Amino acid sequence: MSRYIVLPFVLPLWGIATGAALGILLTVDVIATIAIVATLRRLWRLQHPRRWQYLALAVLVGFFFMSDVRVLFV
Repeated sequence: MSRYIVLPFVLPLWGIATGAALGILLTVDVIATIAIVATLRRLWRLQHPRRWQYLALAVLVGFFFMSDVRVLFV
């Protein structure tokens, strides 16, 4: 939620430049990736019935993370 509400609207109000905002965004992405991987491991160990839906969410977050990294290094 913070990725789509706080970052696009609040950071410009604070006057944070694009480079700093990208750094914050990448930090949020890394934290989200760590949390998703930990949760996926737990769901697979428990044989949870909705683990495949959560895997789809993890792939989506991974796509966002990779697009942010690509912007940083291009």
